[in-house]
Amino acid sequence: MPKIPLDPELPLELMAQLHQHAVRYAWTRGIHGAALFDLSGQLLYLNEDIGRHNAVDRLAGYMLLEGVRPPVLLAVTATAPAVSLAQRYGLALAAYVRPTGYRLYAPGGMPVPEGVLRP
Repeated sequence: MPKIPLDPELPLELMAQLHQHAVRYAWTRGIHGAALFDLSGQLLYLNEDIGRHNAVDRLAGYMLLEGVRPPVLLAVTATAPAVSLAQRYGLALAAYVRPTGYRLYAPGGMPVPEGVLRP
């Protein structure tokens, strides 16, 4: 997969879109969402479920069936297994995304945007 420069605003925009489109979460505050966006920020797939692992599993199943491999992952938290998998497959992982910033776990050689925290 080619190395693509990451727009530093993209993870912030994607998280805002996830909150905008996750209507069940907005209604209940007890539902988890997992979404797939392209690099232009267009929503491709959204799943909401009572269990966060179920939401992510369904997203992973969709990606597997559709042959999708994203260059950037967005996560609420960055667990050690998530960081390890992202590094193994050459993906950037944006975690702890808040309106004020985020932490980027970037694979070797991927440009890191100015002002982004790096682990």
